[in-house]
This record gives sequence, C-alpha cells and structure tokens, in this order.
Amino acid sequence: MLKQESIISIDKIIWWGILLFLASLILSIAVVQIVSLLLIVLWLIKLFKNKNYKIETTPLDIPVLLFIASRLSGILFSINHEVSTPAIWTEIIFYFLFFFFTNNINIQDDFRNNVMIKVFVVAGIAASIIGIAKYGFGFESRASSTTSGYYTFGMYVTVLIGVILALNQQKEIFPKRWFFIIAITLTMIALMFTFNRIHWLATAVLILVYGIFKNRRVLIAAVTAAGLMLIIFPSVLQRASTLLNPLSHTSERATLWQGAIKIWDEKIIFGFGLDTFTLIFPFKNDLIDKGISNWHNDFLQMYMECGVVGLIIFIYLAVVIFSSIIKILNTKHINSNLKNITWGILLAMVGFYVSTIAGGFLSNPIISLLFIYLLSILALISKYRLSNG
Repeated sequence: MLKQESIISIDKIIWWGILLFLASLILSIAVVQIVSLLLIVLWLIKLFKNKNYKIETTPLDIPVLLFIASRLSGILFSINHEVSTPAIWTEIIFYFLFFFFTNNINIQDDFRNNVMIKVFVVAGIAASIIGIAKYGFGFESRASSTTSGYYTFGMYVTVLIGVILALNQQKEIFPKRWFFIIAITLTMIALMFTFNRIHWLATAVLILVYGIFKNRRVLIAAVTAAGLMLIIFPSVLQRASTLLNPLSHTSERATLWQGAIKIWDEKIIFGFGLDTFTLIFPFKNDLIDKGISNWHNDFLQMYMECGVVGLIIFIYLAVVIFSSIIKILNTKHINSNLKNITWGILLAMVGFYVSTIAGGFLSNPIISLLFIYLLSILALISKYRLSNG
C-alpha cells in the first residue's frame, strides 16, 4: 500500500514537472534542463518501485532510437573524442525525454492535454511580451527571450504560431476570440522584431500550408497583416527586401557551406564527430563572426558530424514524422481534439524543417527539447490511431 501511494506521489510530481518543463522552456534554460534531468530520474525511480511496470512502445520508437544511435556514432567515430564526448551530457541524454514523455503522458486525457497546451501558449505569450519590450525599449537590437538569443527565440515563436493557428477554434484553449487574436498578434510582432528572415520564411510556409489545406481565410489575414507591418515598420521592410537577393545576404552561410564542400569527402561514412566544427572548418580566417560553432544547416550538420549514415537516418526520421502526421489526419475515428493537436504538430514540424535550410535545431538546447516533446506527442497519437483502428 505504501509503495502504491509512493508511485501515485511520483506521478503527481511528474505531472507538475511536465508543466514546469513547458513553462520554463523559453524562459529559463537552467530550470528546464534541471527539470528534464529530474523527470528522467523520477521515471527511473518509478520503474524501480513498480516491478510490474510495462514500458509503453510507439511506432516512432525505432526511428528515434536510430537517430540517437547515429548521434552516439558521432562520438564513437569522432576525430577528437575529448571534444565530442561532452555531447552525451549536453545533448544525447535529453533525447531520452522522448521515452519519458511517451510513458508518462496519457494522450486520451483531454483535460491534461489542454492544460499542457495552455501552459505552452501562455509561456510563449509571456516570452513574446518580454521580447517585444526588450526591442521596443532599446535594450536589444532584436527581440529575444530571457534565456536565449534572437535565433532561438525566433524558432520557438515560429513553432508557437503554428500551434496557435491549429488550435484557434478550440474553445478549451481559446474560450474567447479575443484571446486568440491577442496571442497571434503578440507572437507575430515578436517574430517580426527578431528580424530572422529564415523564421519569417518558415512561418510564411506553415501559414500557406494551413491556409491551403485547412482555412483559406488565414491566408488573407496573414497577407494583410504582413503588408501592414511592412508599411508601419521601415526597418522590417528593409530587412525583408534582402530576401529578394538571398545569395547576397547569407550572413556568412555561403562561407560555411563552401567550407563544407571543400572537406565533404574526407569522412563520408561516419563523419568528423559531434561538435568538431571549430576543429575542421577550413576557412576560419574568412569568418567575421569568430563565435560561429556549427554549419547553419541541420542536414549538412548531420552529414559533417555523423556522415552519410547519420544523414540517411535524419532524413528517414523526417519522412516518418510527416507520413505519420498524414496518416493521422486521414483517419476518421480520431477525435477533433487530437486532430487539431496533430495539425499543430504538422505546422511546428514545417517550421522546424524549413528553418534547417539556414539554421536548425540539432545544436540548440532549447529548440531540440521542444522538438522532442512534440515528437513524443505525435508518437502517442500515432499509437492511438493504430490501437483503435
């Protein structure tokens, strides 16, 4: 009896820990990492205490395990183990949160699903207000959060916009229409003030996807809003105009990619190893920003760090993600709540993968955690689809 009460207490702590994870994700990297590790430890304690515990499996487990294995190979076959090994504690250990979430979230519990979404949205709105204020009062030249720079913040807000759009008709999330209007307005303004062209592009693509396949009025509203922003804010118009000639405004990415072309054939199978960019990049002296530490393209990053094996697995994971989403959206027996959440994940994944063109999430401690969380929710909905087919 005492053991059962102990397990129930652990479950309660885990639930509040998940909410704290979502609330602190964009507000405090220290808090979210500590919470992430504590959640994994609590789950292990739960496994130890409950001898009859059955680990839940999902259709995405194998692709995720292959992805983790490919990242581990980037340590095993690294040209410098001393540089690559710390990634176990800074990156790889957090990928196991996927299995924590799939074993501790009940995707059929609509109440808890809605609470998690609300916490994520409210935290994102709070971060957007902070970012707008920091830019508006001149504290920063570009909007950012309390714990990250403008790139991470822009990626986070892009994903958040996708989720807000997908759930805009869900009364449990937006009981009043004005709440949705405030949420989408603040997040769009925050994104605008990051001046991240790749995230502007990613958001435009996800809005286009949602507008074509779900709600065409969104396209009209988005085009109107974008036009007003370009008229009201000349600095935004000036930044946006550089998209007309992207090759002349790559922010040193052209130099990075030229460097990759120069050495692409030196470690084809398993790559150079994790976090080896500064060791192998051939044109260091040509970079204006000496703090650059990755390849600014996740597919290229995966190839350079984990070779063609890692790249194939990374592409395979993307194929599984989008094919799983399409299957869910085409399934009739899944309720509207889960389909709306799946739409949110679809738009988020569009944002993630479009952003990999000139950036990405592999090396980002905040965005990679957000990716893992959404991936786990997708895995749970996929399992529900199969088990109720």
